[in-house]
Amino acid sequence: MISELDTYDWESAFSCVSGTVQGGCQWSETPDAAPGSAASTEPFNREDVAEIFGISVGENDERAWIICGRLTDGRLFFLSADCDYTGWDCQSGGRGYVANTRNELALVITAEERDRMGLRDFEVA
Repeated sequence: MISELDTYDWESAFSCVSGTVQGGCQWSETPDAAPGSAASTEPFNREDVAEIFGISVGENDERAWIICGRLTDGRLFFLSADCDYTGWDCQSGGRGYVANTRNELALVITAEERDRMGLRDFEVA
């Protein structure tokens, strides 16, 4: 596992796309394909991250934990998850997207999220 992701917060954040309950979250989802992408929406977790393009640590009740990168199976991904002041419980949530190309993935990442992750050039071509 990539060392930056070896924390309780990232474990909990990845719960929203893992397909299984993990960490402190009581929910689990699968990722959505970015608009126009034919990428597989198979669940993934932090152990599946092969490369991080950009990352920004969140803060309870303030801002989301966000990350963008490449999975071991070649898909690109974006994840945004947040929680309230009590932590990763019933008031936590998130969204995850997968894509086959940077251009597809760029459609789901806001300008603010790109700035936070230092990905100002990660835009739709």
